[in-house]
Amino acid sequence: MDGNGMDDVVSIRGDDAVQVEFQRSLRPQYDLEWRKKFGYGIGHFYNDLCASMWFTYLMIYLEKVLRFRSSQAGLLMLIGQVTDAISTPLVGIASDSNFLPKFFHRVGRRISWHMIGTVCVSLSFPFIFNRCFVCSDSGSDWYKVAWFTPFIMLFQFGWASVQISHLALLPELSSFDSTRTTMNSLRYAFTVIANLSIFTVLAWFLSQSAGHTEIGPYDFTHFRTAGFIVVGSGLVVTLLFYFTIREPMSGRRLSQANSFTSDASELVRMHWTSWFGYLQFYQVNFVF
Repeated sequence: MDGNGMDDVVSIRGDDAVQVEFQRSLRPQYDLEWRKKFGYGIGHFYNDLCASMWFTYLMIYLEKVLRFRSSQAGLLMLIGQVTDAISTPLVGIASDSNFLPKFFHRVGRRISWHMIGTVCVSLSFPFIFNRCFVCSDSGSDWYKVAWFTPFIMLFQFGWASVQISHLALLPELSSFDSTRTTMNSLRYAFTVIANLSIFTVLAWFLSQSAGHTEIGPYDFTHFRTAGFIVVGSGLVVTLLFYFTIREPMSGRRLSQANSFTSDASELVRMHWTSWFGYLQFYQVNFVF
């Protein structure tokens, strides 16, 4: 340690030989108790329930229950996926910045966006697996498409907000790789549980359609009830997540140091075109 107290400084060098100094106090070494690890693991459970119904049953519901044409059902699915693709990077940028009002700062930027996403999902998802309340049976099917479009877009924005904020919260809760791996494993374990839960609930509901061997308009109540169950159970689990997890102040300081608003990060941040020079970028795209 020299006379200037530089023993607590970490130096990071980029390819352009720019040297940036970070104090170690921004990244303290600490672990989490199992209660909080479990709490993080259930933080994406609501999203997983919705995603399971969305990807598995939406097209079936629109075509066989509401009698949409395949082209119209596919268009609604496409609108949702495009909205998700646009919302994901925008939410990521907003989550790293200070766009939210100051009263959100008490809970942290990640948790704030998680809450915003949860509200959006809860307000929109029950209307997706439901009927158009203002459409008549003799009206054009395109009126029904127009009815479902804003709810689908709001749902996909909310879903992306929860997903990105939950992932971004992980490195702020712990600085140990083993702890992060455990929390990620719990997250994916609850993803499997969510999928199995949806399959079980819908299988039981659809088996109650006496005298019918195929899905049809008479199964509308089953899908609507399943949607309400998803929202209700998802909110209960999400509230448990909020009561268990607190975004640490040290994590917020670290996040600020790594965000695009930080002067230090401007010196070491990789340009977006640099991703095309990494093999893993193409591997991940191939998997998806």
